[in-house]
Amino acid sequence: MSRFRHRTCLALLVLGLAAPAGSAEPPQASRSAYARALEAFQEERWEDALVALDEAYRAEPKAIYLYNRGRVLEASGRLVEANEAFLRAKASPDVSEDLAKLLQFQIDRVTPLLARAVLRFKGLPGALQVD
Repeated sequence: MSRFRHRTCLALLVLGLAAPAGSAEPPQASRSAYARALEAFQEERWEDALVALDEAYRAEPKAIYLYNRGRVLEASGRLVEANEAFLRAKASPDVSEDLAKLLQFQIDRVTPLLARAVLRFKGLPGALQVD
């Protein structure tokens, strides 16, 4: 596993399970869905991870699930959707100060990548780059 992926898995695990002091334990449905998302992420089954994270979010609408959704989308190369997930998480009413800083880091890192697009046409050699 690459260093980047390892850090991402660690961030998913630590942030997904961390709860603010004095908060209630997450519902079983969100914990179970989150565990499936983490497993799918580690196995690079991006769509399965997204489905599980969406299920966790429906059971418990928390910013951390949106952040993790953004990380999965980013890992799968879907940068526009990843950035949207990070922005949505940052606007969430339950976002902690630490998560807000992490989200801003992700937004600052992904946004410049959105200014460039590379189009590859199936069956044709080469690519077209648009800046």
